[in-house]
Amino acid sequence: MNALCPNLEVLEIGRAAAQYEVKSAAQKYVLTNTSIFFRQGSFRSVATAADRSDAEQLLFKAKNRRSDAYIVNLNTWCPNRTAKAGYTECTAPARETLVR
Repeated sequence: MNALCPNLEVLEIGRAAAQYEVKSAAQKYVLTNTSIFFRQGSFRSVATAADRSDAEQLLFKAKNRRSDAYIVNLNTWCPNRTAKAGYTECTAPARETLVR
């Protein structure tokens, strides 16, 4: 599974910013399957895709909103997940794996 991850680094406003991204911005830019992940101390807005081709189409749309969007393999980026209230937490460190 691939995912787009605009990087939201400021933790104090990070969750609110990520919530805005997955609701308002996702609707405006027609980004589907959006959710929030908490990884390495920050909240990240994520749009998941079934395959590389779908991820590339989502990336094209996402870059209209955030130029720092990128594709990762969700299984290596966040291999261990715990569902929390309103987000998913990556519970074990993972190697940052950009998919090019």
